[in-house]
Amino acid sequence: MARLLSPIASIMRGSVAGLTFTANTFHQIVVRQRTAPVQPGTNPQSQIRSAFTAASVCWKDLLPSVRNAWNEYAKTLFYSGPLGPYQIPGRSVFISNIGLGYYLYLLGLLENPPTTTAPTVAGFLSVNFYGYQAPALPGTGYDLLIANPNDEAILAICERSWAYEQTRQFFKGPFVASTIVAPEVEPSTTAMIAFSGLTVDRVYFNKCRLISSASPFRISPLFFIRAIASTTPAP
Repeated sequence: MARLLSPIASIMRGSVAGLTFTANTFHQIVVRQRTAPVQPGTNPQSQIRSAFTAASVCWKDLLPSVRNAWNEYAKTLFYSGPLGPYQIPGRSVFISNIGLGYYLYLLGLLENPPTTTAPTVAGFLSVNFYGYQAPALPGTGYDLLIANPNDEAILAICERSWAYEQTRQFFKGPFVASTIVAPEVEPSTTAMIAFSGLTVDRVYFNKCRLISSASPFRISPLFFIRAIASTTPAP
């Protein structure tokens, strides 16, 4: 892998001639050999594809007024990137939010399929506290704590990684699809999500995101929690 430090290509992105150009957190252009995308045929991957395909089809059938509503909502969302905050169009926001709703519905974690109504409240869902603690019940693992400061009920979608030594500080995935949970959290309350049956003193990474528990869907940015499994003895 090579780093291109010349300012001439400071905004170069994408792939050309078998090379992929991107940027790291220091705004340096990183060049690496392009690799073919992995296309696993697992059930979770098939469900994800089906969900986002359904969302894409829904976008094509939207009335212009509904598309405009999603475009206006997209203007209230700001994402973080290596070159600073950026925004994405309403179509991408729609497919992200509705696709996630369809995925949860396919998993049986959402009671009804999503509707296409655009959110009337601006911005992302917010999280004002998250962390973990020793298991509340006897056993080995940890409990995630996720608060809901929003004015609407949300689903706290969380899944964990495999076990790692405590020297591991960062992890980007893949996560264990079978561990996904999405408990409902009422406004101004905190959810305690238990992950049990784990290996004591090992590190586990958790990928979490919030979504409105009913349409119209707003979602939160992704956030990650590093947790260490511990044991709570029986009384």
